[in-house]
Amino acid sequence: TITADNSPSSFGVSSNLPAGLTLSPSSGVISGTPSESVTNVVTVSASNSFGGTSTNVTFAIGPLLAPVITSATNTNATVGQVFSYQITASNSPTSFSASNLPAGLSSTSNGLISGIPTTAGSNNVTLYASNAAGVGSKTLALTINAQSTSLIAGWDFQTAPGTAAATNNAPLAYTASFGSGTIYLNGSNGSSTWSSASNNLQVTGFSGTTINAGAGFSLTTNTPAALALANSNANGFALVFGFSMAGKSNLAISYASRGTSAGFNTHRWDYSTNASNWVTFDTVTGRNDTNFSAITLSNVTGLNDIPSAFLRLTVSGATANNGNNRLDNIQLNAANSSTATPQITATGTLGSVSTTYGTASTNPTSFQLSG
Repeated sequence: TITADNSPSSFGVSSNLPAGLTLSPSSGVISGTPSESVTNVVTVSASNSFGGTSTNVTFAIGPLLAPVITSATNTNATVGQVFSYQITASNSPTSFSASNLPAGLSSTSNGLISGIPTTAGSNNVTLYASNAAGVGSKTLALTINAQSTSLIAGWDFQTAPGTAAATNNAPLAYTASFGSGTIYLNGSNGSSTWSSASNNLQVTGFSGTTINAGAGFSLTTNTPAALALANSNANGFALVFGFSMAGKSNLAISYASRGTSAGFNTHRWDYSTNASNWVTFDTVTGRNDTNFSAITLSNVTGLNDIPSAFLRLTVSGATANNGNNRLDNIQLNAANSSTATPQITATGTLGSVSTTYGTASTNPTSFQLSG
């Protein structure tokens, strides 16, 4: 900016001002983006109604350099949580990019990396900034941490109220031993109507395991310590888990299971938001193995923030009436949602409005909210 004493009213420069720069005659501001490397001695002037004055200023314009990344080279993110990172660089970059971004993240030409990462792990992301002189790059060490989870519902089939029974007429619904939820085998919420009668025994209790036991779960394994599903005439039958995912995301399901050689060998898992329309997300085979083992299913994101959520387990492959399959230490875990779905309610009374066609009711039957 050209400055001068005695209230100058206009400013000027000689014709050899470096290319790309311009003068505002009223303010004296010289600005712009130089387009050449040059050293010029420029005459600058200031004047008012009484006359003018001038002096020489040397403009030394160096060559344009390739950008140098200046933003942090280490950062952290969390699975399922919104992430944002801005690439910055010196030497007037005109565009940015990034490569080797983990799943769920993307970058824009203005240097913003954002999104919701889906997988935990360490990632070496290459950052780029460019201008007419070239491209600068640097490696960003991006660590994505696993999301912390908590138990929504758990069943050890020994802790009340969700206890198994090794007798005829065993319950056909099991309230969660921990957290909140219910297992249905009574024909409700999309489940099959199972039988625990002695002449058609499909539901009972057997010895269990400590495998996959959560905090506070019973470690006793004596009968009845596991829910047992039996009988080849129950092939294709389903039990349903009902629970809430309000404010929760990334449902993780794990359980312990074993069977008999003639028992159910396949578990098909579906989820639903209404207990009517189901989506298959995992199938487990070999469940007639006679040794207990832990099973961890694929995480479910389709139930994120759903207040009334459902899982359905359908069993098949039993070959004899005395074949059985046992379930124990079932855990439903989930993380807190990064953003919960907003719930909007509106109440009020519409005042009397006179119109050409009559008077509006003061008790409207509906409201509309926009914006």
